[in-house]
Amino acid sequence: MKIKEELFSQCVVFVNSRFQTIKNTISEIQESLTSETKSSAGDKHETGRAML
Repeated sequence: MKIKEELFSQCVVFVNSRFQTIKNTISEIQESLTSETKSSAGDKHETGRAML
């Protein structure tokens, strides 16, 4: 029974770590999209949004 508890604990740590990484990535993308300027090539969409 002890090994199951330890495995569960390690899974929780892993999932929390991945979740935090994903939240940080989303935050960085949102900041990038709000600060992106229009392309000099005359694209209809902002460069960052088109790439995304």
